[in-house]
Amino acid sequence: MENVIKSIDENSPLHAHARPGDRLISINGNRILDVLDYKYFAYDPHLTVVLEGPDGARREVHIRKREGGDLGVDFESYLMDNPRSCANNCVFCFIDQLPKGMRKTMYFKDDDARLSFLLGNYITLTNLSPREIERIIALHVSPINVSVHTTNPELRCRMLKNKRAGETIDTMRRFAAAGIVMNCQIVCCPGLNDGAELDRTMRDLADMYPGVHSVSIVPVGLTKFREGLYPLTPFTREHAAETIDQITAFGDECVKRYGTRIFFCGDELYIKAGYDIPDDDFYEEYTQLENGVGMIRLMHTEFRSALTLSDEPDYVPFSIATGTSVAPYFERLVAMAKHRYPKLEGSCLRHRERLFRSQHQRHRAHHRRRSHPPAQGQESRRAAFHLAEYAAPSGDGFSGRHHARTGDGRARCAYLPHRAGRLRPVGRDERCPAGGEAARPRRRADGIL
Repeated sequence: MENVIKSIDENSPLHAHARPGDRLISINGNRILDVLDYKYFAYDPHLTVVLEGPDGARREVHIRKREGGDLGVDFESYLMDNPRSCANNCVFCFIDQLPKGMRKTMYFKDDDARLSFLLGNYITLTNLSPREIERIIALHVSPINVSVHTTNPELRCRMLKNKRAGETIDTMRRFAAAGIVMNCQIVCCPGLNDGAELDRTMRDLADMYPGVHSVSIVPVGLTKFREGLYPLTPFTREHAAETIDQITAFGDECVKRYGTRIFFCGDELYIKAGYDIPDDDFYEEYTQLENGVGMIRLMHTEFRSALTLSDEPDYVPFSIATGTSVAPYFERLVAMAKHRYPKLEGSCLRHRERLFRSQHQRHRAHHRRRSHPPAQGQESRRAAFHLAEYAAPSGDGFSGRHHARTGDGRARCAYLPHRAGRLRPVGRDERCPAGGEAARPRRRADGIL
């Protein structure tokens, strides 16, 4: 009895007709099985609603409301049904890489088309029945988010460890033909679905445009809890750069052919490759924002805009705790704020993640520290850096390089050092060249992550 009413809003058109504990049976003669049926059939302004009381007695009520207005009813279950779990055993599944002892919900693998439409969850389509496929088309449930990974049927079956995984590419083509909009993702695994396989996948998905509206390509995430799992390797700096170049080149072709890029790399790939984050126009509508695509750029754009409109701060000292890989981007925002308000006291605290970090990663970082200790005076020079005005034409410090000075007065192009001093403006004649205006990302000069 998942469609049992839990509470009714005071202003609900059903307030005088329904009670908590009643069960919603139908709307305008349509059986209500779950939240999709409810939201679709409750859209009209004139409704005939059938309710069933706890005693099994049914009654019919007629209500009027604003078209598209909510009925103001909460149910015992958000989905009005049991959530659908994943039928796959993906070789890259992050949930399989979690340690023991975390909260129960962390281990539930959802693969529910309703959650994709309502909350933006990614689904693989492998557990959809023919009836559910027809219902998505009939109700025009759009947009939905699809985890594709590869359009090679055999490879998709191997990667998802599901014999039905290859069939769902045809399901996507049916959705596209029916006008269902799909935003897709590819979890890119070196040696599996990269290189030539990635080219094939991008071509196949581009052929489904405009049904396939956008595609994000994100690097596989690996933790130290992989005992007994499929052997996967992380992206190297060089391979991340090659993959970005490959995807950007294909995106350039899509811009010429369709007027949109379609394919976007996750921010993590740019950080891994040491590439600049693309500019604001590159990300178009930021459709894949919640999948980690363009987050850094949008954060900067919105921060910069808010800073121009901000009131005088109260100058309470503050600190921002952040991960190591994204710390430089937060440090640049702090530098921008200090440039506008020189009395501002703020800093970023870098936290090195240890729960999921693999033994290999920890050993490699330790080896670098032991093998390459700072040269004499390096730490003092690094601490003496003065954060400077940004050199890119837009003045954003993300598309171009930062200009920094060492304590001895020498100027050089650099990204924010780990330690930073006060902000100081640099004359226009001292600035470093910002580079070209092309959309293709550029490798950062100094490699500081």
